[in-house]
Amino acid sequence: MDLDLYINRNRTILLRILGVLFASIGLVEGKRVAVLPRFMRSHVLHYLRPAESALRRLILAVATELERKGYVPPMRGQRAAPALGIKRGDGTRIPAFALIDPRPWFWWIGSKRRAGVKNAPSIGFFDSHERRAATEPKPEATPSDSIDAERLCNRMLSLKTALDDIPKQAKRMLRLKARDRKKFNRKSPVRPGWPPGWRQNGRDEIDEVLRDCHRLALDVIAQPDTS
Repeated sequence: MDLDLYINRNRTILLRILGVLFASIGLVEGKRVAVLPRFMRSHVLHYLRPAESALRRLILAVATELERKGYVPPMRGQRAAPALGIKRGDGTRIPAFALIDPRPWFWWIGSKRRAGVKNAPSIGFFDSHERRAATEPKPEATPSDSIDAERLCNRMLSLKTALDDIPKQAKRMLRLKARDRKKFNRKSPVRPGWPPGWRQNGRDEIDEVLRDCHRLALDVIAQPDTS
């Protein structure tokens, strides 16, 4: 398997898709977009989630190859990620790219009951109906609502920064593993099951890229270590 060929091909596609997303919301280097319509944010996330998962698997494949070649990450004084992100020339900071898949949330595990008295009596007053009538209902969300886009912009910028230097991110991953191997093994970069953003019958180009990168990462991990 020509690992460099696989990585360069998928990296080129991811950069092209990300460039289209940048242009679609008007995001430029050193300037974030304050708000976006809800439908535009959903459109960006449709491509951003699988792109992040695909890049994570490319980084894992490179990190696995580096480890097999005998690369030993420096231990003392090194961090797995900058504490405040990557500082640019204009003073803004880009958060470090997340190297570990977000874990799925299960409502029967993560749900928390509201603290308080159970089965408290419902006490009404004569004017309670008038009070409820005077309270305006919360307006329903619409696709054209404006919502904050700062976090979305940070994710896009960190993805672009990681794509620009995949070997550096692979060394970051190995430093993270060297710092706490038990925690790293317990919380693998690749979560069990399908990756975030996976669409079983997805036909977009980004779906093909994620399937290819996921297969590549699994193949690299499954290869026997001949070192």
